[in-house]
Amino acid sequence: MPKEAAVQEFAGLVRALKARDGRSYEPLGRRLSISASTLHRYCSGATVPEEFTVVDRLALCCAGWTRAP
Repeated sequence: MPKEAAVQEFAGLVRALKARDGRSYEPLGRRLSISASTLHRYCSGATVPEEFTVVDRLALCCAGWTRAP
């Protein structure tokens, strides 16, 4: 998959998680310890997180998933 297509797919998944959560960028960003503008850039595909931990926190927060022990 070309890099741009992968970024857009990631952005779509982030938008879906955000929509599922129902929070706006500001409160969700605070919950993830990132700025609202950073979260918006992830949702738009303008950038991707440099660390997996942000993605992990987003999934746990928005999807209600729990980690395996």
